[in-house]
Amino acid sequence: MNPMTYHPYMNSNTAYIKRTEVPFFSDRLNKRIENQSYFSRLIDYLLSKDEKNLEFALNSLLTKSYQEKLLFSFSIEKDFSESVYPTPTILDSLLNTIIYFKKINNNENENNNEEKYKLIFNKDMSKISKVISIIRNSTLLKPNDQYLANNPTVVLLLLEIGTAYLSLRKSISVKQNSFDSEFNPFKTTKSNCVPSTINTLNPSTSRYIIEIFSKIVQHLSLQPSALAYSLQSSLQNSSTTTPIVSSPSTFPENSNTGSTTLLELNNEGIFIKNQLKELSFGELSFSLLKSLPASFLTKKLFSLLEMSIYCFDDDDELLACIETIEYLCKAKRNRLPLDENLLKPIYDQFIIPVQPTPFTTTPTNNENLDSIASPNEPTTPQIPQQIELIIKDPKEIFNKKPNLISRLVELLGHTNQSIQLICLQILLSLAKASQKLKITICHYPGLVRHLINLLTHKPAGENAEVSKRAATLLSRLSKESYNISILLPYETILAQVALTDNPHSDVITDILVRLEINSEK
Repeated sequence: MNPMTYHPYMNSNTAYIKRTEVPFFSDRLNKRIENQSYFSRLIDYLLSKDEKNLEFALNSLLTKSYQEKLLFSFSIEKDFSESVYPTPTILDSLLNTIIYFKKINNNENENNNEEKYKLIFNKDMSKISKVISIIRNSTLLKPNDQYLANNPTVVLLLLEIGTAYLSLRKSISVKQNSFDSEFNPFKTTKSNCVPSTINTLNPSTSRYIIEIFSKIVQHLSLQPSALAYSLQSSLQNSSTTTPIVSSPSTFPENSNTGSTTLLELNNEGIFIKNQLKELSFGELSFSLLKSLPASFLTKKLFSLLEMSIYCFDDDDELLACIETIEYLCKAKRNRLPLDENLLKPIYDQFIIPVQPTPFTTTPTNNENLDSIASPNEPTTPQIPQQIELIIKDPKEIFNKKPNLISRLVELLGHTNQSIQLICLQILLSLAKASQKLKITICHYPGLVRHLINLLTHKPAGENAEVSKRAATLLSRLSKESYNISILLPYETILAQVALTDNPHSDVITDILVRLEINSEK
């Protein structure tokens, strides 16, 4: 039948279109209806016990993530309040396929009212690899990066899987490296919840995890401890804090559950009920994380990055790792936790501060305490005395116990220019952060020689930026008086470079002037 029909009682010029069986809406509304039905069906498949439906849903999401069309922020419309009846999103359903929280019994001497839950991982590593691949591909599409950073279950999943796999990867080759047997950067990184089948995990998964963190780290707020929380919050001027990190005032880390602290429980993969949220879908109900203690997230993340910078050999893996470290060093809000977790243990071993004895005035026979500090007489302000530093020989510390700084210096000799540039930028940021770090970097054996080589062998062309950053780092290190003794043996070499047509001769001349002035003192 022709859809164009005429009403017999109206003018012949008036045409009526017969309504078809499928209604026509706007493109925007049609797209929303399509997404609504698509994600609703996938959630049903992901939460079902049918392996075929589950595999179909995972493959569909993997394809959509490769096409950069997967948005985790899309919400399924509901006819009731989510706060009263929480229902899972597509990301919650995806996480439920590989992890769940199992209720465990409390000990007799512990508070029975404090329910505890153990984090359990799926033993099928192929599913875990597929889920992490979906998450990694989706980070390329905004605002998925911020949405993933705000989900504590995603962060916990990445930390536990990455830590367990890198620990296994390192333990396989630990006997083949040149490190001292006492050195063990992965001492406290053993995971108690990841299954032993982690050895069958796809090798590229660890790189994917670091790449995910390189995208979401800017949305994470890292806090070292409750004591440093007030100082950390003062450094966060315009940064955005995320709800996955609970402040010490709202979720104290030293609150006891029986005889064990919350942080110790979390390190064992055990979480209390207040940290979880319960979701329901039909007759199925499951729990996911609602919050993570700040120090747990900070310690785990820095431990993962420290492991990755030792384990990774591939250029892409190293780039993802050092890019994440570069952002952490560059952001002021992360300097305090970075210093406390990775850097302070380094310089505390050979830089010892000595507090000077305060000067006091003893009254004579003709004077009393009232006459010394008379209220009628103006008092001169006391000048704060500078703390002196005793610097030990750091060679033994650096040789036997490699650390972040020593690894960065090693990577300065890497053949990839991008890796060289980022490592130089990290060292520049660290040298700018504090006096002790400036001393620590300069005292690393062979660093100055390495910087001079970069300065002389790569002065122009494609390597001009490497030479420029090497000169800037040398200049910054020379401004510290405790580094003069390390730089003086290279004074002749620097003078010879300054006499050439090196584009950074002015910077080198300034360094020589500082060495000349400080050597006369």
